[in-house]
Amino acid sequence: MVNDEVNNKAINIEIKVAQYSAKAILKAMKKIIEDAAEKSQPFADYLSEKRKTNSRKLKDMVKKGQLENIDLQEGEVKELKNQLNRYGVNFSVMKNKESGLYSVFFQAKDTKAVDLAFKKAIERYEKKENRRDSTRDILNKFKERVKNTVVKNKVKEKHHQQER
Repeated sequence: MVNDEVNNKAINIEIKVAQYSAKAILKAMKKIIEDAAEKSQPFADYLSEKRKTNSRKLKDMVKKGQLENIDLQEGEVKELKNQLNRYGVNFSVMKNKESGLYSVFFQAKDTKAVDLAFKKAIERYEKKENRRDSTRDILNKFKERVKNTVVKNKVKEKHHQQER
């Protein structure tokens, strides 16, 4: 009886919080749309301007000056993007369809920042690669092995018993 009352109150509170959250989200979305309209920009352009990434179009970067590039594999690109954003470097990423490598283009003036970001990204990527498997994963692997061996033995024993 008491648990039902507590549960009902908890559910009512959760519903009110969800309603207030939805109202706040709608208010924020309306504000963003109004800001885009004030600047007379298309909504998509306004949002891309407000993103926290420093990723740019390659055409825009070519217009601004000399470019440098680094070729990377897929796994390293994500970590490098995070580091480049952290150091405020403008960059562009393109995938070479023939080789499967990614080319990261950046301004020549940002070379020192890119070197530092690249070193940090490599360190973090290697840490992730060298990380041990979790104990839970190891246990699950052994459970599967045990299941497979035990099931096979039981089936063989049943066949032998039926034949006798």
